[in-house]
Amino acid sequence: MLVELPSQAVPASSSLLLSFVLGAFAHILVFRHGEWDGSTLRICQSYLAAMCIFTAGMVMHAASHNATTWLHASLCASALFLAHFAGIAWNTILYRLYFHPLRVFPGPVLARCSGWWWTYKYAIAFHMYDELQALHAEYGDYVRVGETSWTMM
Repeated sequence: MLVELPSQAVPASSSLLLSFVLGAFAHILVFRHGEWDGSTLRICQSYLAAMCIFTAGMVMHAASHNATTWLHASLCASALFLAHFAGIAWNTILYRLYFHPLRVFPGPVLARCSGWWWTYKYAIAFHMYDELQALHAEYGDYVRVGETSWTMM
């Protein structure tokens, strides 16, 4: 059985753009400073709680109009939060590629964006010294191998 959603199930593009921009500003003003790796679970819990509160607020606010259902509100909140996360991710990638202090060191582009590149290479090869020698042969004495790490030969 298919459920037909109302046309208002997706927020306006201006709302999505604002959410994206707010995500970029969240990265610039908050997440770029300090170490956040140990707080991942707490950050996810906070965003989930904020999304639930936002959804409930949408339903309560529109209850007088009989226009917003829980499904509609949760879809709108999900779309706005996804746009927010996309803004954070996009700004993080741009920062790591073009504005990070380690940008002057050459290295694989994917390694400069994320630590998953290193994990993938290690899972495939299990001989990181061979991979490091190949990277140094290609890029020189100093090679950026992660978003916040580099190696020297």
